[in-house]
Formats: sequence, C-alpha cells, structure tokens
Amino acid sequence: MVKRINLFSILICIVFFASNLYAATIYVDPTLSSSITNGTYNKNARSTGGSDGNAYRTLREVIWGTNGSNGAASAGDTILLRGGTYREAWGSTGSAGAAMQIPQRLNGTSWSTGNFTTIASYPGEWAILDGSTTGYYFAVGYGNLSWDSGAGALHYIKFERLGITGGSSAGLGLVLGPIWVTHCHIYENGLGSTGDDNRGGIFGRRLMNSIIEYNYFYHNGGRASGGNRA
Repeated sequence: MVKRINLFSILICIVFFASNLYAATIYVDPTLSSSITNGTYNKNARSTGGSDGNAYRTLREVIWGTNGSNGAASAGDTILLRGGTYREAWGSTGSAGAAMQIPQRLNGTSWSTGNFTTIASYPGEWAILDGSTTGYYFAVGYGNLSWDSGAGALHYIKFERLGITGGSSAGLGLVLGPIWVTHCHIYENGLGSTGDDNRGGIFGRRLMNSIIEYNYFYHNGGRASGGNRA
C-alpha cells in the first residue's frame, strides 16, 4: 500500500509540473560574435563553452525573428538581456506601432511559473529598450493598438527591471492584458512626432487585471500642448 501511495504521489507531481518542463531561459548578449544556439552559452564568461542555454546577439532574434512567427523564444520563456542599450527598430511599420513589437504568440496563460513570458535585465545589470526611431508610436509593446476586443492584446507578459525610453507617443503600448510591469525606469517617452495628444510612460487601452508596481516614471508626455500628458 505504501508503494502505491508513493507512486500515485509521483504521478501527481509529474502532471503538476508538466506545463513548466519546456519553459527556457534565453539570453541576449550583444557582445557575442555570433549567436549560440546549441545550449553552450557560458553566462559568466559571456562566450561559448558552458551549459547555460542559448544566447542571441539581438533581441529581435529572440522575440520577433524575421516576421514575428519564428523568433527563438516561446510563450512561458524567460528572456534575460545583458546590460546595455537596445535600439532595434523592427515590427509592423504599417500600423505605426511599437519599434520593438512583441508578437502575440508569446502570450502566456496564467501567472503561474512557466506559463507567462518574462522580459528582464540580467541580474545585476541594466538593459535599456530605446524606441527612439522614426515612424513608431511606442518603444515596446504590440504594433496594432485597436479598440476592437482582443486586437493587439498581450496576455501574461512580465516586464521587469528594464529601462524603457524613446517612445514617440509612449514607452509601453498595451491592450487589455493582463500585463505585469515591475521595477522599470520609464522615462523620456511621448516627446516624438508620431502620436496624438494621449501621451505618457504607458499607453494602456482597455487595460485590465494588470500589475504596474514599483516603477519610476520621469519626463513622459512632455509636449507643450494637448490632452493627457502624464
């Protein structure tokens, strides 16, 4: 009887943790001469020869790929950016959306471990997402902010310990949620030529069930005239 109980407990554990087995930690390290895709990244030496997983030279390779559908990351992964400034203009320019557009395929399903996607600075370092490029509303987010229910919505994505700056209309562009933004420095957004008078650090359309905590906002929505500038 004892053996049966133990076996049953093991089976429960296997089922419980099944959803987390395939979540990966992926690194973005611009100092690499080429991306490491065979799992041999050494996070201490910042080179090959380790066993810390895959590392890529650009954030685009990880999140977007060539067209939003073939990036290296999957929903539920943790993306750690080594320190530095990331100014990578890509995404759906037709919608004038986000310079660093996050495809909806990275949407998670809950806030339980392994079921939401995290984009964060590498521990002890500071990564800045800079959207100061022509033709986009936001530094990072989704590229087609529509009032239509679900269009452009990002779900269960966490932004943690990041600098977010340079968005013409706002730093983060978000629809619906849930989204988690924590310990970020969101500054000098909403100063560009693209966008209307609704400017600020975060542009949230019908945002709900989201967590926005412990962030520092500075000098966002600084145009001299018009609407909601904070």
